[in-house]
Amino acid sequence: MTNNEVLKNLQNIFNLETSKITEIYNILDDKMTEDHVNAWFKRLGDPSFLNLEDMELSTFLNALICEKRGKKEGPQPEPEKEITNNIILKKLKIALDLKNEDIMDILNLVNTSMNNYELTSFFRKPNHKNYRPVRDQLLRSFLKGLSLREKS
Repeated sequence: MTNNEVLKNLQNIFNLETSKITEIYNILDDKMTEDHVNAWFKRLGDPSFLNLEDMELSTFLNALICEKRGKKEGPQPEPEKEITNNIILKKLKIALDLKNEDIMDILNLVNTSMNNYELTSFFRKPNHKNYRPVRDQLLRSFLKGLSLREKS
């Protein structure tokens, strides 16, 4: 899944206008403009299309955590230089204050079942023996289930 697809899904799930995405982003980085955000949503062949870089998506997800949970005191988390589906899922879990049971319920909405052991393997450190990478299809299913949950 591309970073642009992830952001587009989040835009649809939370019904975010470009101005709101810019506002959220600017909680942690006041250099983002609406024109730049709009370029992320252009079609791939469009000359004004921009790839959403890993650090930009990571910054947005960190800012989404601040938006949903409140900005913490002190230094803010640094954005990851490389973002994975595991990191995206973890940041959404934090931002939405989801428990493992909530994530399993969201996945069940789209007929994807998972036990707690399988789910916790996604949140382990990559060098842990029980770590498993989140595949694109699982992240898509999670975002689709989240959309269904938010719309109901």
